[in-house]
Amino acid sequence: MLDLGRDLVKKPAVVNSARFRCKPAIFTAADSASFTTGLSPYSLATIYGQEMSAFLPVEATLPWPTTLAGVQLEICDDECTLAQLIYVSREQVNFY
Repeated sequence: MLDLGRDLVKKPAVVNSARFRCKPAIFTAADSASFTTGLSPYSLATIYGQEMSAFLPVEATLPWPTTLAGVQLEICDDECTLAQLIYVSREQVNFY
């Protein structure tokens, strides 16, 4: 698990499956609509980085899964929950 260590409402951490080990480097997380770095609860957001997935880009359909292309994203405040993933590539993860 990779903790971003940021003071945001949502504190994402990328968790890759044990089968496909990647060491992601996260550059920033942003609101998917405004591209600002402040994230709000229940909003669409994007994490930008490197080595986010070992696969080619994958797009999800509804209902959005919590595992996509071997990637899971855990959102932690008081409790941790798995984010619903919309899109995963080597450089980007879109989630709700």
